[in-house]
Amino acid sequence: MIGNKIKKIRKFRGYTQRELGLLCGYSKNSSDVMIAKYETGDRTPSKKAIEKIALALNIPTALLECNIKENISVKELGDLLLWLNEMGTNIDFSNNNNQISVIISNLEFNEYLHMWQEKNKEYKDGKISLYEYCNWKYTVLPLILNNKAKKEETP
Repeated sequence: MIGNKIKKIRKFRGYTQRELGLLCGYSKNSSDVMIAKYETGDRTPSKKAIEKIALALNIPTALLECNIKENISVKELGDLLLWLNEMGTNIDFSNNNNQISVIISNLEFNEYLHMWQEKNKEYKDGKISLYEYCNWKYTVLPLILNNKAKKEETP
């Protein structure tokens, strides 16, 4: 749900609903109400509103537009992997001591996971703070991926 993403990143950035609403150009009287409605799911933001919210939160719009369902079930995750495989992504499995690992042979996805793994290790090793780790996930990684996608689209 887009509202939960807005709320999580808004709180991470340290904004109140009113402050975010004002940054998005809503009036002083309605700024907190609009953001609250988006966050609770009572109202779905338009494409233009998503762009304003993303700009105010200093994140790419794609981070808010991503339609990954929250609290995905094990079955739904399995179905997702099945359909990725059906659509041409090479997926293999490794069984080690009754723990199955999924091996996805997709260069772009593996690069994504490698970057994430490195930053996660830096956080767990105490080399970076939780703030730095979250900022990287919400800001830097999506920009890296977005710029890479744009380069691949350019002939």
